[in-house]
Amino acid sequence: MLLLMVLAVAMAVATFVESSYGTLVARAVVYEAWWFEAIMLWAAICFVMQIPRYHLLSRGKLPIGLFHLAFVMMIVGAGITRYISKEGIVHIREGEKVQHYLTNERFIQLKTDKTLFYQKAQPIPYRFKPEELNVTQGDTTFRCVLTQYISNARLTYADGSQTFVKLTLFAGSKKEETHLYANASVKVGKVTLHFAQEAPDKPTATTQAAVYIQKRAGKWQLYTTVPLRYINGKDEKMGVIDPWEWITLPQEGLYQFGDDSFRIGGLYEGKKIVYTSMEGDRKNQTDADRVKLEVRIGEQTHSEGYFNPRTNDPQWQSFIYKGRTYAFTYAPRQIRLPFALELTRFELKRYPGSESAESYKSRVKVIDGQITFPYEIYMNHILDYKGYRFYQSSYDPDERGTLLALNKDRWGTWVTYAGYALLFIAMGWTLLSYGSRFQFLSRRLKKMKGDE
Repeated sequence: MLLLMVLAVAMAVATFVESSYGTLVARAVVYEAWWFEAIMLWAAICFVMQIPRYHLLSRGKLPIGLFHLAFVMMIVGAGITRYISKEGIVHIREGEKVQHYLTNERFIQLKTDKTLFYQKAQPIPYRFKPEELNVTQGDTTFRCVLTQYISNARLTYADGSQTFVKLTLFAGSKKEETHLYANASVKVGKVTLHFAQEAPDKPTATTQAAVYIQKRAGKWQLYTTVPLRYINGKDEKMGVIDPWEWITLPQEGLYQFGDDSFRIGGLYEGKKIVYTSMEGDRKNQTDADRVKLEVRIGEQTHSEGYFNPRTNDPQWQSFIYKGRTYAFTYAPRQIRLPFALELTRFELKRYPGSESAESYKSRVKVIDGQITFPYEIYMNHILDYKGYRFYQSSYDPDERGTLLALNKDRWGTWVTYAGYALLFIAMGWTLLSYGSRFQFLSRRLKKMKGDE
């Protein structure tokens, strides 16, 4: 009984923690904490031990025994879900095909030419402690250390050694501000924007839609593989930038391709980004929060970056050491799927006379080798394929992309449902069995009425 009371109090505390600090903090502090799992394990052991001790599988006590077995099966199912299942998010734009998902967990990640190293980390705002990933390459050890959690972060620039460009990206009605470092890329709609990377000399069969920004002969220049519309920021005159030609970069203005566009907010050399905490609520995790990740070699900090701890879009920052390029980030991991999903159309229906969404639906195509079939994913209509279940979760602000929640937990689900089934059988048996307490009281009441 004491153990069950402790478990109930822990879950009640977790509810308040989730309300005040968010789901990620509640999971890290309570639901995925070792002490909470120890309580669950000990509860399961106690349930099992009670069965032979009180002969709960005997005919007269079998309903109570089924109650105990049901709770044990539900705890086992929860354990399978916790340690074996896969959960994540799949983001697809209309006309795009993806074959990966992003995990719900966040990781410190370091990427070389051929290898990705990672370490799970969950920094907590109000009790932050450094977490790190150590990677040895030859005679060099890279220490990737989360050194700071910055709530309500405000961006500033300081003297440093980095080169980057500030961008404002417009994908349909979606607006995003970001910084692109040397040797990094970002996708804007169907076009990939590259910063300080080598550009192809001429078109080939595999050439993709791309824009390159690079410093040549002491000047920043732009190179595109697709025609770009350019709107001058001073006089708002429009022009067209032809592909396959280097031009001196006009910074002030808007670059458009189809319904998507980007604006260059500034080019920075010999600078670094610094975030400082603003006054306000320091507890809740928000999109304005940042974590600082440092890459250390020996006792020296070789590179550093700031990352949004809640984003589902990994932003990589690169650095060069001994002629080799490395990249690091703090973000979800990208996991490959055994098949691909293509979003053919996203549909949203609103309430009459309102901007609120009544329902929304993703029309997708499943592509698995020679097997291809269409499917519609919407509320309570789940795509279940090869053990992966896809749920309609959310959508992009411009209504041209979808967010699907992914879950692969067949064994955990079956074991948990079996526990539920046993629980309902035990409840029904307890209520209807002739020798149960309920039936005994029912007979007593009938007898008392008869005596009257």
